[in-house]
Amino acid sequence: MNLSQNRRSSLLLMELALSIFIFSVCAGICLRVFAYARSIAQDSRALSGAVLAATTAAERYKAAGGGKPLSVRYDGDWNENETGPYRLTLSERPEGGAKIVVEDEAGVLYTLTVRAVSRGG
Repeated sequence: MNLSQNRRSSLLLMELALSIFIFSVCAGICLRVFAYARSIAQDSRALSGAVLAATTAAERYKAAGGGKPLSVRYDGDWNENETGPYRLTLSERPEGGAKIVVEDEAGVLYTLTVRAVSRGG
């Protein structure tokens, strides 16, 4: 009687250990998926901010009928800042118009080409 009770106890302990192991593996996978999702969300936020900043610079360039080269830095919340991680550069192109490049430390986030329209008056 004591021997069959020991076998049941060891089976129960093995089943419990296996269940804990499987739960731990699933929890690890879920944490990795959540970390990856956060990384994608940060990249998406940076791209959205870059597109908005480049579009704003393009509209200003077009409204002014052209302009001079421009370099602006932005902080993490996409507010103009002198030492932020994001940099927008507007440079005139020889064939006309301008090229707007938004980049961070890792590289180029977004590029936009724009041409100013001159209005006769």
